[in-house]
This record gives sequence, C-alpha cells and structure tokens, in this order.
Amino acid sequence: MRGASAAATRAPDECASEPNSSAQQGVAERWVVMDWMRLLAALGIVWLHTAGELPHSLGRFAVPFLAASLVFMSVRHCSRRADEAFSFYSWNRFTRLIYPFIAWSIIYGIARQVGSQLTPHVLSVELTWSTLWTGTTHHLWFLPFAFLLSLFTYVVASLARVFPRLVLLVLVAATFGSLLIANPFVGVEGCYTLRLSYDTLPAVMAAMAYAVVWFYLPDWRPKPSHWYLVVAIASTAILSATETGRNTALENLAGFSLMLFSLAQFSPAWGTRAPWPAEMPYGIYLCHILFLEGLEDFQRILEVPDSFAADLIIFVASTVLSVAFVYTALRLRLKVLVGG
Repeated sequence: MRGASAAATRAPDECASEPNSSAQQGVAERWVVMDWMRLLAALGIVWLHTAGELPHSLGRFAVPFLAASLVFMSVRHCSRRADEAFSFYSWNRFTRLIYPFIAWSIIYGIARQVGSQLTPHVLSVELTWSTLWTGTTHHLWFLPFAFLLSLFTYVVASLARVFPRLVLLVLVAATFGSLLIANPFVGVEGCYTLRLSYDTLPAVMAAMAYAVVWFYLPDWRPKPSHWYLVVAIASTAILSATETGRNTALENLAGFSLMLFSLAQFSPAWGTRAPWPAEMPYGIYLCHILFLEGLEDFQRILEVPDSFAADLIIFVASTVLSVAFVYTALRLRLKVLVGG
C-alpha cells in the first residue's frame, strides 16, 4: 500500500448534548466544529493512504489531530462522569473500539484471501500473534492503540481530579520529552505499530495537558482562538516545502493546533445543524482501504501508469464510495461497521 499508515477514531460520548442554557451554547458548538475538523482529518487519511504522486505532507496533520481530539474528549468524558467505574468505562471503550476492530479484521481478512485467488496483485493475509493488535490490514493499528490510550486517559483524569497542577507539570514534561527523544522504534523489525504510536505522543501529551487545564484548572484556561488554524496551515505548508515531507514536530504542531482551533467560538449555520459529521470520520477510516486498495488493484490490472491525475481520481472515488458505505451502514443501523 502506498503512503504512510494512519488512522483515527472518535471518543465515545463526545457528542452528548450539553445543558441547554445559553452559557453552554458556545461549548456545544465547539464539539460540532471538532466533528467537522475530524471529518477533514478523515479525508486527510484517505489522501495520505492514496499517496503515489499526491503530496503526502498535506495529510500528515490527520493522525496527530485525531489522537489529540480523542484524548481531549476522553478527559472531558471523565470530568463529567467522575463517579463512573473503571470497569464500566473500559467496557464502553472496548465495545466502541475493539468490536469494530474485530469486525473489520474479519472483513479485510476475507477480502484479501478472496482477492489473492483472483489476482496476483493482492497478497493473502498471514495470521500471526501480532494480528491480535494490528488487524488484517495496516490501518487498523490505531483502534487497539486508541483503546489503551483511553484507559490511560482515565487514570490521568482521575489523578488530575486530585492533583491537577502536578499532573499538568508531568504532561508538559512528557510533551517536550517526546519531541526531544528520537523515536526508538524506527528501523526496528516488528515495531511498526509502536513506531506509529510514538510519533503521535507530542500531540497526545499536549492535548492531555490542555484538557487538564480546560476541565480541572478553569482559572488557567487560555482563550481559544481562530489563529490556531493559521498555525496549522503554516505548519503544513512548511512541511510540504521540506524534501522528505516528514517532520514529527511539525506534524504534531499542525494536528494539535487544529484541535485548538476546534475549541474556538465558531458557529456558522453549517456548524450547528447536520449531526452526520460526528458519525462519518470513524466510518471512513474503517472502510476506505477496502475501496482504495480495490481501485489501485484495478489500476494495476488495466496497467494504467501512476500519475497525479490517476491518484486524484482514486482519492475522489475512494472518498465517495466510503461516504456512501458509511451512510448506508448508518441507515441499516450497522453500528459495528461504523463505530463511534
């Protein structure tokens, strides 16, 4: 599969309605904006996986943003439900993250097995112990990672409830530490998912620290600003200008800045109506590889050479098919195929 691996998910309960008072209206609108930005990130993941002749760097913000938004909304969930037992919390996360992981691992496993019998362009799935946490295709790695990250968030939120300043200090140190310490899993065989997980840590730790301030130290809460979008765009632009198109610090800065922008007061008509953006991102992430790899295999069978135009067509077609699939699954109430 061309392009770097990426994935994402959305935190359970993040779209639960806020109190109906006017004082809470702005807060509720912020979560809607985050849903729209998450949808943008899902498209960034499709772009990143299409890769080929397309500029990879334009989609690099997606994984850090999605990981950061997951952490922020998970801390919010814990702050609102302080009496929720860890067993109930963990089971809730398990059903929302691991059930879809299992379902799609089976779907991709069958699809690859059938495809390998029809064309040499598709490799059959080799089942190993690592399949238990990587799934049967490369992009599913994020779901087990998100599950473990959610459990860790519960612990952090519990400690922040009692020692908010100390937890904040540790998280800030962890943010800079993950930026300064080179990824120890680069080039290590069998550590693919660990490498990808470590790459998201700066945005994850920064978002967790910001969430501690937001929900447990409200007097310290900085004012959200639309200027964070400028930072996200500038970071992506600088990333695009580099020769390799990879820079962990810039990728995480772009993703984290986009999450901060999602918290700014921003409520045009399109941002407060249709609820479907909350459902789409996770579903697009889960199913897009099915259509993307199928179209790429069809391209190889037809011997169509790689080009910007061909890759752009595949990206658009994969996106349209993914959206149609998620919409149909939602109408049929097949939540296990959409998640969330």
